[in-house]
Amino acid sequence: MARPDSKSDTTRPASRRLDPPGFAELFRACYPSLRTVAAAQAGRREADDVVQQAAIVALERLDRFEAGTDFRAWMAAIVRGVARNHRRSNTRRDRKHRAFGDGSPRAGGAGARGEEPVPRVLRDARGVEVTFPEGFDAKLRNAVDALGPLQAACLLLKTVHGHTYDEISEMLDVPPATARSHVFRARTSLLDSMNPEDLDA
Repeated sequence: MARPDSKSDTTRPASRRLDPPGFAELFRACYPSLRTVAAAQAGRREADDVVQQAAIVALERLDRFEAGTDFRAWMAAIVRGVARNHRRSNTRRDRKHRAFGDGSPRAGGAGARGEEPVPRVLRDARGVEVTFPEGFDAKLRNAVDALGPLQAACLLLKTVHGHTYDEISEMLDVPPATARSHVFRARTSLLDSMNPEDLDA
């Protein structure tokens, strides 16, 4: 019986083959970060669906996961791929709605979802913290919502979820310097948008 590698951590499993129980454990650990990535790529309404669909895709590809590599980065790449498919599907659906003159409230709006700010919700239906920590000030949440989706994602992944710029780079598929620039500009924008009394509270 092989002994587990004592140097392994939650993102680098020791076994050569990742099994479903091991996948579930790692997936739960990085779910909040993955949801932030999904919100940046597909919009807040699609984020949960994107992450859940990405989990299904990943389970079908467990044999492709390489032991010793970063599980979170692997999953983030799948999330980005699923998000791209969602955007394409939404665009095709909107074209059909317009072609048939559909007056549905959803018509014409889905194509812009990728440009929406990250969600303001604190927890998902299962009570898992997905974006902001408990007690996150409402005015600050609104200020974050006003940022661009990628800029907001970089900021949240850095300041809320505690990821390094290299990790953010892998999850969002942007250079580390770009991630750092987004965080800097987001912080500057927040400082400019908040009143002094808000920051002193």
